[in-house]
Amino acid sequence: MQPGLNLAYAASARVWRRLRRLSLGPLLAVTVPLSYQTSVPPSGHGDLDSPAVWVAPNPAASLLLVTDKTQDFVEIHDPVRNIYLGRMGGHGSTAGRFSRPNAVAIAYGVPTSAGPLDIACVVERNNHRVTLFALPFGFYLGSIGDAVLHEPMGIAVSLDGAQPQIWITDIGFATHRVFVFDVVPTATGLGGTQRLTFTTPPGSILETIVVDQKNGRALICDEHAHDVMVFDLQGTLVDRFGAGHFVKDTEGMAIYDTGNGTGYVIVTDQMATPVEWEVFDRRDYHFLCNFSGVAQATDGIALVQQPLPNFPQGALFAAHADRAVHAYDWRNIAAATGLCASTPCTPVDAAEPQLQGANWITPFRTPMRGAGTLRYNLATRAQVDVAVYDLRGMVVARLAHTTQPPGSHAVVWDGRGASGQRLPSGVYFVRAQAGAMSYSQKVTLIR
Repeated sequence: MQPGLNLAYAASARVWRRLRRLSLGPLLAVTVPLSYQTSVPPSGHGDLDSPAVWVAPNPAASLLLVTDKTQDFVEIHDPVRNIYLGRMGGHGSTAGRFSRPNAVAIAYGVPTSAGPLDIACVVERNNHRVTLFALPFGFYLGSIGDAVLHEPMGIAVSLDGAQPQIWITDIGFATHRVFVFDVVPTATGLGGTQRLTFTTPPGSILETIVVDQKNGRALICDEHAHDVMVFDLQGTLVDRFGAGHFVKDTEGMAIYDTGNGTGYVIVTDQMATPVEWEVFDRRDYHFLCNFSGVAQATDGIALVQQPLPNFPQGALFAAHADRAVHAYDWRNIAAATGLCASTPCTPVDAAEPQLQGANWITPFRTPMRGAGTLRYNLATRAQVDVAVYDLRGMVVARLAHTTQPPGSHAVVWDGRGASGQRLPSGVYFVRAQAGAMSYSQKVTLIR
């Protein structure tokens, strides 16, 4: 976050923006009630920067991750019960440690030698890398960009066909750059192959980046021009939008997906008081509306469209004054703005997973003593893979690896490993993949 504005500048900037909007449409941002503010850990924390939400196969087990950029941790919260759970990292440059973690993003179903995993991607500004961890247990998988990144800031994940990619903004050069890496399996976890690098216009100040693969665009906030730059996926600047709608910094951005490339781009007006979120059309970027809550000086935001038990139409999570994360119920946002208000909008092509666990699979009972059965239904013929992992992310048993016809199926696990040995009591991770559908479950085995 850039240094705060003095009161005189903030006041004059707000007046200028209001006058500028007289020619652009409605001025006043509607206010959305705060659902909750996250608590401070018992040990305290430093300056919080950016949130991300991992939507678990069982949505009640989802995780809210928040970077602590001055104490070098990633805080972990329960976004459903609003409970602090713990943290990972700590200061250092060795594997799994952090130095100024700036942003975090979630990638789903990333291929590894141990099978597909959901991963957290943490940008480390001072270690000059992106570090990857498997979710939900947080075991270290590897890092990307160590050799070429100078001062990475923002991060976005996307899919180029079936290839997972990470896009990173880097301010450590005279002219700021964007790096694109393919995420690839290694013998011990994950690494990256550099796919693309491009520079941005001289004088631009980069942080937040969002990749809209469906529309072939990468959107990057420019904190110097106070707008959003639009690049094609080869790195050519093709458009800009938002000028005149921001007090100063544009920081924190997300796409709300309404299907087939339509939807909204939500951009944070960081220095408004309170923070406002300016909403633009996803296809042509014309201004639609804005809304605010009670957040101050927001850095990153995270938008969830999948239903959570406490947010059945999803939620917006926003950093607040470096001290907490605010959660806003999408139902309240829709009621205040009219965005997707008539019927709940369902994501079709955003980066988040299409969660169908309740519809197609009945998981193992846990804790499990002896043997258990996992049952699932296939609508069409599909390649099915069901495997059991230990906490290191290693496959200890493969329960199915075959093509199966439509209909009901089941696999039984008796707590034994691949060679027939009895596995010890403890926590294991079951991952089921059937065509485009995936499911993950934590199972406690008791002897």
